[in-house]
Amino acid sequence: LSRLPPSDDLESKVKFALAIVELGAHRLDEADRAGTRAYDLCVHLRGDNSNVCGQILNTLGGIALDRRDLPVAAQRYERARAIAEATFGPDHPAAFAPMSNLASVAYARGEFARAVERRRDLVQRATRAMGAKHYNVANANLALGLALERAGKLDEAIAATRIGLANVEAARGPGFERTIEGKLQLIRLRVRAGDLAAATELRDLAMPPPLQVEANEIAFEHALARHDPAAARRSAEAGLA
Repeated sequence: LSRLPPSDDLESKVKFALAIVELGAHRLDEADRAGTRAYDLCVHLRGDNSNVCGQILNTLGGIALDRRDLPVAAQRYERARAIAEATFGPDHPAAFAPMSNLASVAYARGEFARAVERRRDLVQRATRAMGAKHYNVANANLALGLALERAGKLDEAIAATRIGLANVEAARGPGFERTIEGKLQLIRLRVRAGDLAAATELRDLAMPPPLQVEANEIAFEHALARHDPAAARRSAEAGLA
């Protein structure tokens, strides 16, 4: 790279690739430095309104979020969204990733009403752009359900989750991992809303090991709600195992 002309765009691309490699290895400081170098070079070559530079900036926002540097993450995501909207328009899918990521920042800050607002806006825009049954819209509804849950709006969370789950399952099938995640999310919400019988549906789910942890947590909550300490203990021990 040191032998490449400064104006050669390949250098920016390679630096960005290095940032992705470092991110995959969970070396966040190194990823941030490599990504920042790639962004600075991209701006030098293309200008600070380039959508390519906006995509790099969106990735840099994710690195900041992983580092729990929420103000920097929000600043980067806001700029990435502004670039995408200026380039393609507010209802273009290119703008949806930074929009979703801004909702994640609000969620991480504990600003659940703000997260709900951002998630609703994203669902509405994505539905206009891609149709209500699109897989990405289904995922947006599942994410909205999580935000509504944390905002204390269980009935609305259940409704959004049902919509998202139905469309994920229709698009990818009942055995798809995201479908199973959606089913677990819906069962958990129903149990928390007082529908204790929902927990019996856990028996019918074939889950990979990572999702089994969440299933054990739901079973634990269900046992506590039924005032069944023995069952709660079994669920806790299964989770630890």
